[in-house]
Amino acid sequence: MTDLCAPENKKPETNVTLSPLPPDIDAAQLQALGAHLAEQPAPQPGTGDLWADIIARTEHPLLRALYEARRQQGIERYGTPLQRGNGRDFLSDALQEACDLVVYLEGTEHRSLVTRAEDILIAILARMDDVR
Repeated sequence: MTDLCAPENKKPETNVTLSPLPPDIDAAQLQALGAHLAEQPAPQPGTGDLWADIIARTEHPLLRALYEARRQQGIERYGTPLQRGNGRDFLSDALQEACDLVVYLEGTEHRSLVTRAEDILIAILARMDDVR
């Protein structure tokens, strides 16, 4: 299976070249996918606090604690919580992070978790009009 999530090189580009072209993906889809894997600009000031929104609706105590810790890490690292309208393409960010999730879980050798992460990746791709 071709690894569509791994760019050929790591230097930031406008578009990432993916190869070889799988037979069931056309060149336009591949080009769009490469654009979603490209580096994005740094976030700009936006509105709200996405972590606070998620924390407010989360009932599971361990998830709440995890989200609160990640929110704090983000504030310490970037000086602000993650905000809507910050100039970034959140679906592209999610695609990149989901690719990483698949690889990290592969390292754990828990195949059922890898499969679930791939399902998330497929769901993200399904919401990208230029890729499906």
